[in-house]
Amino acid sequence: MRRKLLAAALAVFAAATLAAAATGDGPSLTDLELLRVPREELPPGETELASKLQFARALILGGKAEEALEALDDVLARDVAGTFTVEVLYYKGFALDTLGRYDAAIVNYQTALKERPGDPTILLALGQAYLDAGRGDDARAAFEQVLAQIPGESRALTGLAYLELMAGDVGEARAKLERALAADAENALAMSYLGLLEMNERKYDLARAHLENALALEPANLTANYNLAGILFMQGDYAGAEKRYRVVLKRKPGDGEARFYLAAALEAQGRYEDALAEAEKVVDSGAVIDGLVEMLDRLQRRLAEK
Repeated sequence: MRRKLLAAALAVFAAATLAAAATGDGPSLTDLELLRVPREELPPGETELASKLQFARALILGGKAEEALEALDDVLARDVAGTFTVEVLYYKGFALDTLGRYDAAIVNYQTALKERPGDPTILLALGQAYLDAGRGDDARAAFEQVLAQIPGESRALTGLAYLELMAGDVGEARAKLERALAADAENALAMSYLGLLEMNERKYDLARAHLENALALEPANLTANYNLAGILFMQGDYAGAEKRYRVVLKRKPGDGEARFYLAAALEAQGRYEDALAEAEKVVDSGAVIDGLVEMLDRLQRRLAEK
């Protein structure tokens, strides 16, 4: 039985690693700042809208992206002067990206760029949305536009490093990540990608250190949580893996792969009813995942044996 559990753990671990490498992480939470003017410089009557924007930001950070979208639409409807058009589009893009609605996020970021051409903050978010949507060439172009304005910009280098990683150029990916961290030692996403590189080289203790450092800076970082969950699963800490997958799902409740791995962690703990409930949610989400049908059959058999 222990051998079967280990084999299952390694299978899930490998899948989790590949999944994390195949998806982006959304724009950094630290990018969620008002882009225009300090509140004290706002025209009379617009401070209420500024407050609602900050409220929407708090909702996004709290994993309530749908509620944030409602608040942002309200700001847009009431902002007759168009003072906050770019900010609303930017926040909506972030919320939509969080919900996995990448094409809609891209449209919002592109519209924001028409209002504010070349804005590096918007370009960074757009590049990340392109990554999430699997549009690598467009992502590269966005990040390179940022670097043309701000040579050595840490987040742009991180995005390009991700593309190198996906292309299999581990050496170039590592070089760019090291440059990114030299520019910003608190770049949590760069740390999490370094963790992924170490995982792929089976340096799990070093990978875990990078991932834990990333999470100390940004506890909701998706890539770090995803990959740390994989390490914990492999090491037999199924409860720890469960915790990390739940963090991912708080930010991205529609992530079918994360929910599948959560179900696997619950199954490994012998919590078959909970595991089956999560696996059924994966089915409801429409995600197509290798091993899902087998998991459902296995869990149903275990529960029938009780």
